[in-house]
Amino acid sequence: MRRFIKNWVEKYPCIAKVNEAIAGPRRMGSERSVENYVKAVRRFVAYLGLNDPEVALQKLLSGEIDASAKADQFIDYALKKYAHATVRNFLFGIKKWYEVNGVKIDWEKIELPTSTEPSE
Repeated sequence: MRRFIKNWVEKYPCIAKVNEAIAGPRRMGSERSVENYVKAVRRFVAYLGLNDPEVALQKLLSGEIDASAKADQFIDYALKKYAHATVRNFLFGIKKWYEVNGVKIDWEKIELPTSTEPSE
């Protein structure tokens, strides 16, 4: 596991929960998956203008930041820099972070970017 990922897992309890949910003793997930999810959360927290995922989480849970709106807006922001499949993978990490930390939103209302072209 990369150093900054390991530091985040050790330093932030909300990130440790993601690690436990993916690669914990009862899970078959890989450390690489954890790295990708933590990178996604890191980018999302930076998008929110913050450096600390715990602070971001508290603002999301308290309603100070609209969790659903910010997740949706992040998609448009990220698509300006990254490929559709990459942004889609970022959302899997953000969704897991939300889920394990009790942030409830209706993901059905958020249109995820497609990762493949439709064929006829």
